Amino acid sequence: MNALLAWLNSYQTELAALGTVSALMLLFTILATPWLVSLLPINYFRTGNRHPVLSGWTGVALSITRNIVGATFMLLGIVMFVLPGPGLVIFIMGLYLCEFPGKQRFLRALITRYPSILTSLNWIRAKSGKEQLLPPTDSP
Repeated sequence: MNALLAWLNSYQTELAALGTVSALMLLFTILATPWLVSLLPINYFRTGNRHPVLSGWTGVALSITRNIVGATFMLLGIVMFVLPGPGLVIFIMGLYLCEFPGKQRFLRALITRYPSILTSLNWIRAKSGKEQLLPPTDSP
C-alpha cells in the first residue's frame, strides 16, 4: 500500500493534468454532442449522404479541416470508452465528419448491429426538438 501511495505522490502533477483533461473532454462532449447530432439529416443512415464538395482551395481546406476534426472526435470517442463520456456517440460523430471509402456501409452495419446507438442518437435529437433518424433499410 505504501508503494502505491508513493507512486501516486510522485505522479501527482501528471494525474492532476489527466483529471483536468478528462473533465474538459466531458464538458466539451456535453456541449457539442447535441448540436452535432441535430445536424444529421433524418435519412442519414438510409442514403449515401455525402458532404457538399466545394472546389478550389476553400474546398480542400474545408475537407482537410472536417477530416481533422472528425479524426479528433474519433480519438476522443476511443478515449471516452475508458474515461467519462459517451464514447460511442462521439466516435460516430467523428465518423460522420470524416470522409473515407466505405464509410456509409460501415455506419449502416454499426447501426444495424447495435440498435441502441440509434436509440441514443434519437433521444438526443428529441431533446433538441428534431425528428428521429430513420433506421437503415438495407442490410450492410
